[in-house]
Amino acid sequence: MKGVLIYAFNNDKVDYFQQAVWCADRVNRFLDLPVSIITDTASQQGRSCGHSVIPCDPLSGGSRVYNPSLDSRADTWYNGNRFQSFDLSPYDQTLVLDSDYVVCSDRLNTLFESDVQVTAMKNVYDVTNRNGYAPYQTISGDRGLHHYWATVLYFVKGELAKDFFDIMTMIRDHYRHYADLYKFSTQPFRNDFAVSIALTAVYGHLPENIPTIPWSMANVFSDVSISTIDQETFVLSYDDQHRRSRRHLKITGEDFHFMNKVELAKLYAN
Repeated sequence: MKGVLIYAFNNDKVDYFQQAVWCADRVNRFLDLPVSIITDTASQQGRSCGHSVIPCDPLSGGSRVYNPSLDSRADTWYNGNRFQSFDLSPYDQTLVLDSDYVVCSDRLNTLFESDVQVTAMKNVYDVTNRNGYAPYQTISGDRGLHHYWATVLYFVKGELAKDFFDIMTMIRDHYRHYADLYKFSTQPFRNDFAVSIALTAVYGHLPENIPTIPWSMANVFSDVSISTIDQETFVLSYDDQHRRSRRHLKITGEDFHFMNKVELAKLYAN
C-alpha cells in the first residue's frame, strides 16, 4: 500500500494542521494517494479533515523565526517527530512531505515505481534566481558531509529503512554529540542534518552509492508572497536583488517548497 505522511503540530504563529489539510487535499488531487496527518489534539482542535489522522505527542526542535522580514520574534518549532515515521506509517511505501510543500503535478509518483529503499532530496534551486545554495552543499564546511533535504523523504518498509530511522533516532537522542562532530549548531534541531547523517551511514559512507530523488527541488524563500490563479498556477511576488523593483513570477505545473508559512496561510485560511 502506498501513501503520504504529513506532520502538523501548531504553534502561536502557524496553524500547521490546516496547512497540512491543504497540502493533503492537493496530494489527493495530483497524486491520487491517501494521506495520514500526524498531529495532536491541541492542533486539530476537534476539526475534521477528510484524511486519516494519527495521534502523536509533539516534540520540539527548539525555536525559529518564521518570517524575519515581518517579525523577528521566534516561536516554538515542533519538528522533532520525523524520526518516528517508520513506526507511525501505515503504508508499505511512504512519502513524507513537509506541509509547506506545494504539490502541483504527479511527478512524485515516480518514486513509488523505483527500486530505492530510502531517499531524499539532494539538489535545490531558488525559483526567483536570487539566491545560491553554495552554503547548503554540506552540513558543515570542514567535514564535507553532503546536505540532504528532509522536505521530501521516501522509504519502503524494510531493513534498510528501519536502520535509517534507527540512526535518525540515535542522532535525535544525542544531537549535541553529532553537532560537535560535524561542527553545526545544536539549536534548533534540524531534520535535514539528521537525514544527511543517517542517509550517509546506511549507504556505507560512500556518496556515489547514495540514491537521491533524481530532480532538483524548487525552493521559494520566506520573503516571497504568493497568490493563486488556479489549482496548479501561482504567482510569486518578490523584491529584486537590489530591492529596487517588485518582480512577479508565474509558476505552473511544478511542485515547490514555499517557506513563507504566514503568507501560505492566506491560500488556505478562507
